[in-house]
Amino acid sequence: MAQQLNILQVDNSIATNLYRKIMLLTVAAIKQIEVANTILAAKEKMKHQQFDFIILDSFMPDGSSICFLSWIKRNYPLLVVILFTNDSDSCFKKNAEQSGADYFLDKSTGFEMLIQIIKKHKPRNKNYSYAKVKHIIH
Repeated sequence: MAQQLNILQVDNSIATNLYRKIMLLTVAAIKQIEVANTILAAKEKMKHQQFDFIILDSFMPDGSSICFLSWIKRNYPLLVVILFTNDSDSCFKKNAEQSGADYFLDKSTGFEMLIQIIKKHKPRNKNYSYAKVKHIIH
């Protein structure tokens, strides 16, 4: 049986999390979708669970998403991080890329691309390691 993906959504919008979860459940390789409404809650979940993807919003109530992104890449360098945001400002995109975002998607147009990214991803196993590849989607 193929391994399945574990995803952590870090976003304080209940509606966005629910909609995204419904869409992601159409991807057969997903085992679990967790939600954290704050950066602190996300860090706590990351201590106790292994995730293949983090889907991160740009605006969190308890800190900077860019700082959290940098923290993730320092502590979990192989974890795939998708910054999923309404902020498509070119300066913000550049900061996200420099901080290690693997993908940068706009919420208004990125739901289908999010599904495609996850469908193409191979779950981690003992013999598999992620290549550090950055994909900034404009």
